[in-house]
Formats: sequence, structure tokens, C-alpha cells
Amino acid sequence: MNKLAINFLLLSACSFSQLVYADCKPNSTITVPSLYYDLSAYFSSASMVVAKTDKTTFPGTFTCSSPGLFFPNAIGIASPFNGLTATIGFHGGKQFVQVTMTALGKDRVTNLARGTHPASNLNTNFTLQFRLLKSKQSGNYTEVAGDTVVISPFILVSDASSLGILVWLVRIVLKLVEFLLIWQWPVDENDIFLQPITIKYNPIATTCDFSNKGLVVNLPIVSIRDIKNIDRPGY
Repeated sequence: MNKLAINFLLLSACSFSQLVYADCKPNSTITVPSLYYDLSAYFSSASMVVAKTDKTTFPGTFTCSSPGLFFPNAIGIASPFNGLTATIGFHGGKQFVQVTMTALGKDRVTNLARGTHPASNLNTNFTLQFRLLKSKQSGNYTEVAGDTVVISPFILVSDASSLGILVWLVRIVLKLVEFLLIWQWPVDENDIFLQPITIKYNPIATTCDFSNKGLVVNLPIVSIRDIKNIDRPGY
């Protein structure tokens, strides 16, 4: 077989591969600025659960190749905490806060055309739930010495074009399980954006201990002037 025929076959194979497969792979995975949640003043004896609604902040652009014959351009969006829980032991395990995602606005973007797209198209709303626990949980637990922990990623965006969204979902579930076991994300070439979150919990310390916690006392309305000038018992 002469060189011309070999070159023709190689060119045809490459062209066919480009027609069959597509991708929206990045040049490198980008970790975006962390979203910050300070829970220090939110928990009380009356409320042990706090919910927060927020949105991802993916910056810049991403680029897709021509859609393939078998799988169109597709990007998957997932979280290790979507429907799952993990517990953080703050201050060396003195306080326990459970984290879960109760809502994720979207889990995919499909049928993307060839070219450059704004990363804001991948942004999604989500709802977090934090629960203050009385004791350490047996599974999905991590401990920090201080009052702050960074979870990365809390939400990830990954190219699913070459696998198809269904195969991507199966693969991503395995990676999510691995992350919850070791609290370290196994980054690969398909990951586009990683959205971390920072959680702080430093409860306000007090030496007071009331025997009648929760008692509500209605005080009479009185002006500052009366308080200063009128000599009355109890004022």
C-alpha cells in the first residue's frame, strides 16, 4: 500500500472519529471561588435545621466541538451531596453539622452547538440543608480542628459528550461515592468546573445556664428618659 493510500485512510479515520464523537472538554479544570456560609448564629434550641438557597458562579466560557453522530454535545451537573448526607465535626469533633443538598436546579445541558458558550449557561440554583446533631454519625464523616471547612467540589460540571449522558451518570455516581469516602475529588480530563463551598461554625459561647430556657417575658413599654429619671422598683 503506497503512502498516499495510507494517508487517505488515516485522514478518513480521523474524520469519521470526529463525526462520531464530540466533546466540550476544557483545556484544564477550573475551581471557581468558594461560596461562604457562616452558621455560627443560626442554630438555637428552637431550630436545629437551617436551609440556604444559592446559585453557582461559573465564570468565562467553554468550547464544544461539532456534535457527533452517536452522542450530541452534553454537559452533566452533579453534587456528592444531592440527596446524600455528610457530617462535619467542628473543633475536633465537639460540634457536629450534617450537610445535604435538597434541590438541584438542573443536572445537564444537552444539544450544545459547536463553538464557544458562556459558562453562565451552566449555572444552577440549589438548596442546602444544615442540621446540628448531638452526636457523631457513623458514615460520611470528616473532622476539622477549627471552625471552618472547605468542601470541593460541592457541585461539579463535567463533559458527557463522548460517553453519553446515561453512561456519564453511572460513572459519576462511582466518583461521588469515592469522594464521600476520602473527601478528595478524583479529577479527570472531562471535569470543566468545580464549585466549592466554605462552611464556618463557631457557636457563641456563654457561661449562663437558665433553668427555664424558652420562657417569654412581656416587659412594659417605657422610654429611656423614664428609666433614667423615675425611681421605681424593678427599673
